[in-house]
Amino acid sequence: MRALLGAFLSCPGQQPCRTDLGPLEGRRLAMLCQKVENLVVGAPCGIMDQMASSLGQAGQLLALLCQPAEVQASVPIPQHIAFWGVDSGVRHSVGGSDYGSLGGGHLTNVSPSVYSEHLAEIIPEEMSGAEFLKLHGPHRDDITTVDLNQTYAVRQSSAHPIHEHFRVNSFRTALMAPEGSPGQLRMLGELMFQSHASYSSCKLGSPGTDREAAAPIRTVSTSLTNSSLTGEASESAVNRIVSKYKEEMKLEETPKVFRGSSLGASEFGSLAVQFD
Repeated sequence: MRALLGAFLSCPGQQPCRTDLGPLEGRRLAMLCQKVENLVVGAPCGIMDQMASSLGQAGQLLALLCQPAEVQASVPIPQHIAFWGVDSGVRHSVGGSDYGSLGGGHLTNVSPSVYSEHLAEIIPEEMSGAEFLKLHGPHRDDITTVDLNQTYAVRQSSAHPIHEHFRVNSFRTALMAPEGSPGQLRMLGELMFQSHASYSSCKLGSPGTDREAAAPIRTVSTSLTNSSLTGEASESAVNRIVSKYKEEMKLEETPKVFRGSSLGASEFGSLAVQFD
């Protein structure tokens, strides 16, 4: 990919890359941005953020099967449920982290029960890159590389995508349940907490996001899991969480809060910004 003079090579949340390749189909654009992130920037990452930034739909959640990037039908967000995203204010980069050890999209074809009963015990806890290449030869991923000197947490990195795939499908099922379904919001919340805990166990979290994830429990856990919570009360609960987090992290500025979902770059298009 040849970037234009003065162009930028984006991180996943700053889609899309500006190139001289002309208009690109959304999935193709996302995959090229992933290559830039891995091969040019040198930051190992998956495809999820790029796909969401490129193919997102307003009022819907993107359903993605990372084998390697198969887009499924978007999931509408029900009227009685709202999603907020809170900027942790913590600078985070996957470059030089353990993110490169977290992969294996096709592991999701294995169910959690089969993994626990037949595979978990025979998968090594850890393995060096050099040992892996000696035993198995080159891997099949043309984007990521095996670091000879890196020690990989093989078992946990194998377990995460398997359990995460099950959690995501369970989340979609619970999200599509009729309004007023018993335990719906508690189930959605618990699945998100489990996802965060699993991600952190792969050494990919941060103290800031750990505090942010725990803030609803310490602050307004009862209100947030009450299925009769009104929109105004929900907004108030989120504001209390943000205030508590700001206080605990000793942040000078209030973290930014984002609500809902929006169009991805493929449909939104681009904006030209001219600086004087």
